[in-house]
Amino acid sequence: MCWAGSASNTKLGQIHAEFNNVMFQAALVAAHHNPTMKAFGDRLRKAGKPHKVIITAVARKLVNLANALCKNVKNGCFRNHERYSC
Repeated sequence: MCWAGSASNTKLGQIHAEFNNVMFQAALVAAHHNPTMKAFGDRLRKAGKPHKVIITAVARKLVNLANALCKNVKNGCFRNHERYSC
């Protein structure tokens, strides 16, 4: 539901827009400089996907990666640490 003019809805929309802008910029950088994300983007480009679709897919992949990292840290799993037992 959308309540037009609601203060909380407006604030939420601003936060959502800012998050999208940040993720788009992060995805642009990752798609050009991170080897894994660059390979992913190149694969989508060869499949004929438009640029914005590629960047959006990279952004989604970054969000999934961040969620997985948070989950692993919460469970006590660290890659470069002696507690690596995942």
